[in-house]
Amino acid sequence: MFARHDIVALGQRSRDFIQKCKLHSEPYIVFSTDKKSLLCIRCFRDMQGESRAHCVDLESAYVQGCERLEQAVLAVKALQTATKEAIALLQAMVEEVRHSAAEEEAAIHALFGSMQDRLAERKALLLQTVQSQYEEKDKAFKEQLTHLASLLPTLQVHLVICSSFLSLASKAEFLDLGYELMERLQGIVTRPHRLRPAQSSKIASDHRAEFARCLEPLLLLGPRRAVSTVGGANT
Repeated sequence: MFARHDIVALGQRSRDFIQKCKLHSEPYIVFSTDKKSLLCIRCFRDMQGESRAHCVDLESAYVQGCERLEQAVLAVKALQTATKEAIALLQAMVEEVRHSAAEEEAAIHALFGSMQDRLAERKALLLQTVQSQYEEKDKAFKEQLTHLASLLPTLQVHLVICSSFLSLASKAEFLDLGYELMERLQGIVTRPHRLRPAQSSKIASDHRAEFARCLEPLLLLGPRRAVSTVGGANT
């Protein structure tokens, strides 16, 4: 089938094939670098003088074209290499961001757990403080209340005695016994009765400052310390 055909390389076939001008049917002899077109002898003659200066022979045009194409290919290859490197970098960053997110989540869980533990411990201490203050104040108020409650009947009895003495005693009895009664009344009045509370009813634990203080060592941790703490908690 191919006995009468010569096998020629495609590159050689492309270089050796001489096309003709479609307008004049003349073979191409030059190439216009300005218009990027092949020209026959008649096309060349019809051109203006300035345009002829941009015409070169086919071999020179071919060599120049190959050089420019090679430069373009090299630029594309460089872009291809840069693109591959960018893809590799982005793929690595995708893995890094996944790992970083996992580390950050673990750090958050670890810190939150530590904060809960610290807060729970401080909460228990604060509640003990509140209970201690409550018991102390409650005991003091009730003791004072008992004392004052027991004072009222005594005062009431002496008031009744004074009222009866004034209405029933004669002048001689008044002068004989009145000053003794007045001394008794004066002794009751001048005795320390603690009418005012010795302390306030306000119970204060300063819980906001205490909670903040117990969290300071955790919240002031640096990134490296926090990560190492998380790593230790995970192992």
